[in-house]
Amino acid sequence: MGKKVATIILAMLFAAALFGCNHYSAYQTQQPSELDLNWGRAFETAKYNQMLNPDAGKTSEPVVGREGPIADKIMEGHFEYKAPKKTTTEYELGDVTD
Repeated sequence: MGKKVATIILAMLFAAALFGCNHYSAYQTQQPSELDLNWGRAFETAKYNQMLNPDAGKTSEPVVGREGPIADKIMEGHFEYKAPKKTTTEYELGDVTD
């Protein structure tokens, strides 16, 4: 009886070690998620954008690429904006005399 129990326990330990150390488990054979496929993409994009023009801070020339007239029109509209006056509505509750 004791030898049979020891054999069963030993077989269970062997099976646990065999399946527990399996490199082809169900977790590892799943398809990669969208997060896994794009891991580090934001970092790589930021790094690439910094390398696009490494001498950008060394010159004092204005930035090229914005349309001047459009930017001027936006800034004029920004400084000319006046907030609308708040209107209040008065309600009359009626005659309060006794």
